[in-house]
Amino acid sequence: MNIVNFIRLLEPRDPAFTQEVLYQTVVEQVKMMKQYYLNGRRLQTDWKPWNSWASGSPAIIS
Repeated sequence: MNIVNFIRLLEPRDPAFTQEVLYQTVVEQVKMMKQYYLNGRRLQTDWKPWNSWASGSPAIIS
């Protein structure tokens, strides 16, 4: 099984989903994937934001 996370920088449909909320969602998904030894990949709408968001990029989730 290979899990694919679709990652957004912005969610225009609901202002409650800030960049921080979206980022923390991915962080929690990665933690669970590591906990249960699940492999995965990410799809994202823009590469540039991840360079500035955090040093712990969710690219390493396998």
